[in-house]
Amino acid sequence: MTTTPAPATSYRTAERLSRRAFAWGAAAAVAAPVAAAASVPDDERRFIARCDTSISVERLADAPYFFIGKKVDLHGVVGPVTDPDRFDLYVAKGAILFVVVFGNSEGLKADRRLRVLGTVEKPVPARDDFGGIVLYAVVRKVFIE
Repeated sequence: MTTTPAPATSYRTAERLSRRAFAWGAAAAVAAPVAAAASVPDDERRFIARCDTSISVERLADAPYFFIGKKVDLHGVVGPVTDPDRFDLYVAKGAILFVVVFGNSEGLKADRRLRVLGTVEKPVPARDDFGGIVLYAVVRKVFIE
């Protein structure tokens, strides 16, 4: 049994083929720029992949300085919406622990279950019902569901 060697391809032929393939690839990228752009679900998936899922509203409310800079995936209930640029995310309806979420709150209704994907920022001080200063954990909203 004899084996025949593979046909030899010249360097010029290989170069021509690679130029054509590159030209078609570039033309396809120019003809369909939408396919090259990342979609919101793709960005959201990438953000979720980088989230620390061990951080909950409870943990964040208890230790507002500990998680600064972390990306979080929080689930909770929207509190009373009094400001168009922020809202409070409670652990559950009627709960005491909550996190302040900065981002557009238009269209949100109180007592609605919500998922917030965002980044933890420096806590904000506020007065409590007894006149003392309390620090509230802050999350800058990136995505909301």
